[in-house]
Amino acid sequence: MDEQLKNLQPADLDRLGKALITLAQELWVVKDRQRVLEAALAENGITTSELLDGWEPDAALSATLEKDRAALIDSLLNALEQR
Repeated sequence: MDEQLKNLQPADLDRLGKALITLAQELWVVKDRQRVLEAALAENGITTSELLDGWEPDAALSATLEKDRAALIDSLLNALEQR
């Protein structure tokens, strides 16, 4: 077992729990929006699997995705670092 995990204090466990809850909340928002979007597209005759296979974002969307990824990581790290 990793030595750091053996030395977790109660406050560390609280921060870890908070980070996991933050991650679970973010994941649920994404899953919910994805399913709603897929259903809306399907109602309009657009099948998402065919549409998304092989598709790559342009530079603007790539930059937005990177910014959002960094914000999610910051949110998780903040939950872990709170004292």
